[in-house]
Formats: sequence, structure tokens, C-alpha cells
Amino acid sequence: MPLNFRNMRRKLAAKGRAIRGRRPRRRAPPARFNFSKKRYNSNKALSKKASQMSETKLIACTQFEEVAPKAIQLGGIAYYSSYIMTNVPPGWDGNFNNLGGIATAQGTGGNNRVGDYIYLKKSHVNFQIDINETSGYTSPIEFRMIVAKARTGVLPVGYTYTPSTTLFLNTVGLPIGHATLGVTGTDLMLQPVNKRDWTVFKDMKFTLSSPDTAGGGMNYFYPSRKNVLLNLPYYGKCRVNTSTGLPEDLDTHYIIMIYGSSVGKDRSASDWEVSTRGTTSFTDN
Repeated sequence: MPLNFRNMRRKLAAKGRAIRGRRPRRRAPPARFNFSKKRYNSNKALSKKASQMSETKLIACTQFEEVAPKAIQLGGIAYYSSYIMTNVPPGWDGNFNNLGGIATAQGTGGNNRVGDYIYLKKSHVNFQIDINETSGYTSPIEFRMIVAKARTGVLPVGYTYTPSTTLFLNTVGLPIGHATLGVTGTDLMLQPVNKRDWTVFKDMKFTLSSPDTAGGGMNYFYPSRKNVLLNLPYYGKCRVNTSTGLPEDLDTHYIIMIYGSSVGKDRSASDWEVSTRGTTSFTDN
């Protein structure tokens, strides 16, 4: 800082005048604020106030045990495991694992709803990814975990899409997915998510290696297990369909995509499994 400018700041401070500095740079709001930050904050405050006067009820999510991944394409060496809240929309990949955790039953039980309206809070889902023990050397596996929700409000009439063909963008900006012809594990690790069609809540990477020691396959630099706890917010009042028990006017279709690709070797990245535990909270008064 120049000496004369420094002296001027001291004189202004001595006279009691305010000294203007640089404004702090504001961080971009997270993806859950895309619809409206003000609305999200007001809904969250309302939920906090209502929780002091009403009972919170829980819906159990489906428990998955050691689910094996699927090859991204026939003969592909990259693998994926996919999960969705609520149910699988028509035309989507049939390999999705339905976590459920949204449908409610009418009744007087402790976790039943009373009436046709509920206030859905959020889902807590814990994912555990384990590398299997192998009989020989295996390279570490790099993972990419994406949590997203479709931007249903921007769909043209008659247009539908599925994450298996539109979750990413290629080098010229066209939508691609793990089922797109020619896509490799490198594409799944490096290509950006298609934010035109998907609201992204999490996009993270991590590396795991085999716990096998007898076959010499252990890489001590990487762990063999990863736990990821997801908090998926809804914070909205919705009407429940009396026949299905699902919300009629609230989109709850979060997707969780886990991709695996071998590091440094052209070999199959199939030696891993996924287990889940989760619950959803709501109130009905």
C-alpha cells in the first residue's frame, strides 16, 4: 500500500470517519436454493417452529445389503450402482434400486398419517461402499457419487429424459450418460454434470482399494470402505394420494448415482458393493 494512502487512512480514522473496505465476496448459494433462497429459508423456519408443537413421524427407507454394481454397457469395464427415492419413473433405467421412504399409510399408529396432507421434512440416507476381498492384485477404484433431481419444470412437451443418457455433457455440450454408446469410465469421471436438465445436490469423488493381503492386492494408501450420509430436503406441504400414499404435488425423486472406474489399469471395476440405511421425517398437523 502506498505511504501517502496509508497516512490518509490514518487521518480519516482519527477524525472518526468510516473507512470503506472491500466488500466480502458472497458465495453462490447451494443447489437446493435454485427455486428460491427466500422460500427455502421461510419453509425451514416454519418447519422448525412447527416441530416444537407437533410430533415428528418417520418413514423407513428400503434397506439394501451388499448390492453388486452393473456394467455401464455390455462389455464395459466401468460399473455403476443407482438409487432413487419414491419410485422409478416410466422409461427410466430398470436397474434403479428404489429406496422408498416416501409413501405414508392412513391410520392412528405412531408413524401413520392422519388426513390427506403432510408436511414432508427430509430424508436421511446413509450409504456404505465396500471393496470386496480379491484373490489377486487389483488396482484401486475411483468413485464418483452424484446426487441430483430432474428439472421437470423445463421439459418441452413430449420430451422425456433419463439419467442413463442425459446426466452428463460431452465436450460439445450435448447430453450423454453411462448408457450412451461409446461412453467410458474416463467420461464418467471427468465430464461435467448436465445442469441444464438436472439440479445437482452433491458431486464428489473418492478412491478405495481392496482389503486383500494374502494375494498382495492391498494398497495401504487408500481405505476399503466409504460411508456417506445424505440429507435430502423437501420442506414442503403436500397432498397425499389415497391409493398410492405418495405426494401428488411435490417432487421427491432424488437420484443417487455411484460410478466406479479402475485407476491406472484397463481392468474391470466390479469388485465393490453398496449397503444403505435411511429414514424420512414428516408431520401431519
